[in-house]
Amino acid sequence: MINQEINWPYSFSNSIRNYEEEKEKQTNLCSRLEAGKLARINCIDSIQYIRHIVNACTVSKLNIEAKVRDKGLNSDSEITKVLTDTSMLVDNLRDHLNDIIFLFRKTIESTNVELAEFSLRKMLNGTIAAIRVIDEDEKIELREKIGNDIYDIITGDRFRIRAVLNQLAESAIMHSTNSKVRVSIDFLPPQNEQSNSKDRILKFVVHSV
Repeated sequence: MINQEINWPYSFSNSIRNYEEEKEKQTNLCSRLEAGKLARINCIDSIQYIRHIVNACTVSKLNIEAKVRDKGLNSDSEITKVLTDTSMLVDNLRDHLNDIIFLFRKTIESTNVELAEFSLRKMLNGTIAAIRVIDEDEKIELREKIGNDIYDIITGDRFRIRAVLNQLAESAIMHSTNSKVRVSIDFLPPQNEQSNSKDRILKFVVHSV
C-alpha cells in the first residue's frame, strides 16, 4: 500500500483563513448592530425625559413671568423659591444629558447592557418633586406607596426605568380629572411559575384619589 501525504495548496488554506476572519468580522458587526439598537432605544427614552424636563422649565419660566407681571410675588423668599425650583429642573436636564453621553461611551466600549443599582423610593420622590414644581398652583399631590416587603434597591436598566417612572407620573397629571394622584409600585410573582421562583414582575399602578 502506498501512503501518500496530501499537501493542500497555499491558496486553499489561505482562503479558509480569510473565510474564518470574515465570519468573525460579521459576528462582531452583528453584535455592534444589536448594541446600536439598544442605544437607540435608550436614546429615545432619554429624549422623551428631556422633553418632559424642558417643558417643565418652560412652564416654570412662564409662571415666574406671570407672577412678576401680576405682582403676585410679595417677598424675596418667594421669588428665591421659584427660581431655585427652576434651577433644579435645569440641573436635572444637564445630568440626564451626561447620562446619554455615558451611555454611548459604554455602548462603544462594550456590547453588554450595563446594569446599575438604583432606589425606587429616591427616583419616585424626585419625580414627585419635579411634578409639583410644574404646576404648583393646582395643588397637585402625589403620594408614594412602597410596601415594606418590596425591595427598595433593585438592579435594572436605569435609563428605561427612569423613563417609565416619569412617563407614568406625567400621564397621571395629564389625564387625571382629580387634583390628587397616588402611584403604587408592586412586585408580583410571574404567572405559571413555581412558588419559590425569585423572578418578580415590577408593576406600576396610578390611582385617582
